[in-house]
Amino acid sequence: MSIGIAIPACKSYIHYLESLLRNISEQTIIPDEIAISISDIDIYKPKNDYGLNLIIKSFPESKNGAQNRNIAANLLNTDVISFFDCDDLMHPQRTEFLLHSFKDDNVEAVVHDYETEKYIFDNLIGNPYNQPNLEFNVINTIYEDLLYPSDVTKNKRFHNAHVSVRRKIFDILKYDEHFWAPDSLFNKEIVKHGYNISLLKNKLSFYTLR
Repeated sequence: MSIGIAIPACKSYIHYLESLLRNISEQTIIPDEIAISISDIDIYKPKNDYGLNLIIKSFPESKNGAQNRNIAANLLNTDVISFFDCDDLMHPQRTEFLLHSFKDDNVEAVVHDYETEKYIFDNLIGNPYNQPNLEFNVINTIYEDLLYPSDVTKNKRFHNAHVSVRRKIFDILKYDEHFWAPDSLFNKEIVKHGYNISLLKNKLSFYTLR
């Protein structure tokens, strides 16, 4: 099974993007492809590609995050498409645990927990997880007062922007390029269309609050 990372970016976030590429090169399993859609720049070439299989599309005009997500995902030729924001960082075991989850044919989409404190995230990196902690099809409820899907108790924590999906889902669903919270809406539409979203309870990303 192949997995690709779809990364939306813009010129002002290039320094974050360079850090993320180094971060991806430190994964326990390197993704098969990394697609970047970057706007507000004529040509983007990273200072170091770290030996990664990069597919880059740049645009001189401005594009919003949803547009860049859709473009990046369309550049990938992998079985699984994993979305990730360019100003965040991955836990080294993220790709490994995602691939482990999608080995189950019943798993169609996966979200995971995250950390917002850098010192805690660094400690997690220094103490690798023993195994993935996956709850199957637990993000399965739509509430009118929530922009995103949830579990029945509304207590499960996960990052909407860091969702991973089988290609068949993205072939049908795209990010709404006119909605102010496209990540939440995209995941909500996954559930509405009858697909399941499973949850990795491991904290597999560092979410930078900007």
